[in-house]
Amino acid sequence: MRKALIETISRSEKRKDVLLLLKNGPVRMSTILQKLDVSRNALLPQMKILDEAHLITKNEKEDTYALSKYGKLIVSDLEPLLSTLETLEKQMDYLLNHNIDFIPPELFYRMRELKNCALIEPDLHEALDLSKVAIKNCLKSQKICSLASFYHSEYSSLFTKYAKNGSEFRFVITEEVLTKFIEEEKQKLKELIQYPNINFYIYPHKMEVSAVLMAEDFILLRLLTLNEIYDPRYLISDDPEAINWGNELFDHYFIKSVPLLKIE
Repeated sequence: MRKALIETISRSEKRKDVLLLLKNGPVRMSTILQKLDVSRNALLPQMKILDEAHLITKNEKEDTYALSKYGKLIVSDLEPLLSTLETLEKQMDYLLNHNIDFIPPELFYRMRELKNCALIEPDLHEALDLSKVAIKNCLKSQKICSLASFYHSEYSSLFTKYAKNGSEFRFVITEEVLTKFIEEEKQKLKELIQYPNINFYIYPHKMEVSAVLMAEDFILLRLLTLNEIYDPRYLISDDPEAINWGNELFDHYFIKSVPLLKIE
């Protein structure tokens, strides 16, 4: 029985598409044909297979189809699986060569929410720069959150813009980044933490991600390679699911961090 159901779904894109199309309730046959761009004669054999597998039901009078209670059970798990597969297919090369151990289990098993992320590969002359697209979006945002395990010389000038722009900015860094920041721009850091809307936090453990940047309408995720080497490529998305995922990731590190209140 289990094998037959697996084959019923996996061996036909049309049958899978029908099940997903019915997830929100009954649909007329004419609508199904239009959505799937298929003829009635071509689709009827697939509908018969789904019906015989007890995954769909038909209302003869209204010519509509709906998921059976077993169909609803399967689709509730099928859609997350397909989203996960889509995410991995799009970003597999990038993910395989980068460390994702920093992702907590509850978010790791929801990586499907990153399916609409795009992989950005900066030009060689921009490889060491902060993302100009991300900076532009941040300057329009009233709330910005970021994790970083590396120091960048543009931080102080950029954060000053956030401060003067009135944006609420929470920046979680490692102790190593703090040390480097103090070595390079101690006075500027002292000035930055005086702004009421600019808040630094120190994460007391190893942070196995290069950078996470969150604004109101996008997420940027830059991973470290498996050898913990900086890679200028990053994932970016304005998809609400991805943004929500990113906010939860930030909160995971934020609640374990300590506020930076003063610089000696």
